[in-house]
Amino acid sequence: MHRRTALTAGVSLLTIAAGCTSDGDTQSSDPDGTDDGEPESESGDEQELTLETFEYPESVDQDGFRRNLASVHEDRLAAAGSFQVVKTFERSETFTTEEEITITGDGDDLLLETGDEHLTTTAWTDSANDGTDVLVRNSNGVDERYLIGNRSQMAEDVDGSDTLGALIDAAMFKASELVERDGTSVVVFEAVDVIDVTALEGARSNSHMARYDELEASIVVSEAGVVGYRYELEGEGFDGPAVVTESATFDDVGETTLDEPDWVDEAEERALELSIEPAADGESFTVTVDQGEPIPAGA
Repeated sequence: MHRRTALTAGVSLLTIAAGCTSDGDTQSSDPDGTDDGEPESESGDEQELTLETFEYPESVDQDGFRRNLASVHEDRLAAAGSFQVVKTFERSETFTTEEEITITGDGDDLLLETGDEHLTTTAWTDSANDGTDVLVRNSNGVDERYLIGNRSQMAEDVDGSDTLGALIDAAMFKASELVERDGTSVVVFEAVDVIDVTALEGARSNSHMARYDELEASIVVSEAGVVGYRYELEGEGFDGPAVVTESATFDDVGETTLDEPDWVDEAEERALELSIEPAADGESFTVTVDQGEPIPAGA
């Protein structure tokens, strides 16, 4: 049975704490159909929060997003000075790979944490080194290894703006539902028309497929800005049918503080720093240990 190949936009809600606001009954009538004249509230001018009355943030309205929403989101996080992003990624093809990353930013300080039951990776960079060098700590629960890397290798799309821009290029969105998230009213926007699903290839290399069949996507906003997104891609991978799912939430914007991890001093002493240069034959590379224990012969 062949998978359908027409691109469609479906309903896909970002997981949000339950508690939807309801339009409810806005009118009360006598049996004869006349109004009793009683005010609906003591003030008489209290406005019910709906998709129509919600105060949408910059570059957002009920009918969708302006093209600059990704840059507005990036500027908002930069201006706030601090934030926390929690991302999840899953790809199912011949086997399933899963990843969860927590990224906390506070000015030039950045902490990334990811891992599974076998290995935990933590990366740290701060203003002391202009945010360019990154200390990486790998722990398997028994031993710790340290490495000095570059911030460009720290993670793809740290603040989520690349993926957000790719989603807006990939599909048209429309306000779908008003809900509560941690006591804050937010609006869920659903993809209603797919434009160019291949736009997502540029945001995350793992999302590449040989053919794309279906996209479901949602973006969630508060009155302050974007608070999350989620998408699911179905198609034909390079080894069979594939499904890619990614989600992100943006929390504690402007309210996050970071302290230097207690392992930084040890990492600076033990971290392995490598230089990789093309060899004279032009076909191989020479690896030089600039800091740390020598690489064993034959490794």
